[in-house]
Amino acid sequence: MRMCSVWRVVVLVSLLVLSACGTTTAVTEPATAVTEPATATAVIEPATATAVPKPATATAVIEPATATAVTEPATAVPKPATAVPKPATAVIDPATATVVVDPATDTVVTDTATLELQPFELQTRAVQVLLDYYGAINQKQYLVAYALLVTPNQTLAQFTAQYENNIDSRLWVGAPQVDGDVVTIAVTVVTAVNQKNGDQGSQWTNETYTFKNNLITNVVIVPTTQRNEPAPDQLIVKYYDARKDFQLLPMSYTLWQYNGGASGLSYTEFVDWMTVQDVFVGEAQIDGGAGTMEATVPVVEAYSDADGFLRGYSYVFCGTYTLRSSDVPPFDQFGWQITKFNIERDYKANLVLNPKLKLSTKKELNVPIFQKLMKSGCTP
Repeated sequence: MRMCSVWRVVVLVSLLVLSACGTTTAVTEPATAVTEPATATAVIEPATATAVPKPATATAVIEPATATAVTEPATAVPKPATAVPKPATAVIDPATATVVVDPATDTVVTDTATLELQPFELQTRAVQVLLDYYGAINQKQYLVAYALLVTPNQTLAQFTAQYENNIDSRLWVGAPQVDGDVVTIAVTVVTAVNQKNGDQGSQWTNETYTFKNNLITNVVIVPTTQRNEPAPDQLIVKYYDARKDFQLLPMSYTLWQYNGGASGLSYTEFVDWMTVQDVFVGEAQIDGGAGTMEATVPVVEAYSDADGFLRGYSYVFCGTYTLRSSDVPPFDQFGWQITKFNIERDYKANLVLNPKLKLSTKKELNVPIFQKLMKSGCTP
């Protein structure tokens, strides 16, 4: 009985011990389940995360404010100006040999085909470039003129200062000289200028230009003295004589006002204009005005066809040229310039078809008839 009682006590104690251990682990495990979330950084980390500090320190907002997107264009404006001296911003139109300046680009397109051109084509393009150059200066488009210089010895500012007091310039262009793909042209220039004392004056220069690939490679300017221009009727004779010689076409063209512009043709178009075989020029009639003189010069143009040597002239046209000259200094030094012409060139109205003309097979015998035409206002 006592042994049973002892074992019962032992068993009871063991059960109590085991029961106590089971209770401890049952409470302890949930305790760690609560403790772990408490020590977890799931809540702490977002609070300490740099998601907010990072945008604050990021340059996404700051960089645009300090970026040079606004500053660079402001400082980029002078860049095209300094790039112009090199034909870097000059784009040549090979068809017209004119220059287009695009300050937004830094590339140059020149006519590389000029090496294959005939001498007369090289001459024509070089003259057109020269006229474009001075045309830009007269219009105060200095950037355009400056872009035509391959290696200028001046900055754009210096170039502008050299010409900014110019009022207008007149050119007398000489015969172009061709050596390979290089063209040299001599020109006499008279320029009306604003002087420092507030007056207007003039300056005369002899200038020599060298061209290659439709750009000016060299310029030489030497002061000279005033030249004398002929009377209006003699100027028309000079004009027609020059039109018969391709080398003298530039001089003929610049006898028109605005350095040829008054003809209504570009120089390239003028070169392709009809060439007159013979011309008879009458006496000029001059009328004075307020500061301007105007002259009317009667002209008869005569042409022969293939067998004209036997039959005399085949076509005869009659009309007048109008010239103007200023008597106000310094523009009086520009001399007489052609402003317009009015000559009938309609073959249907060809004067030779009028039986009253009775042209001779000997050209010199026709002169009295032509003189009569000019005096009668082109009425046979």
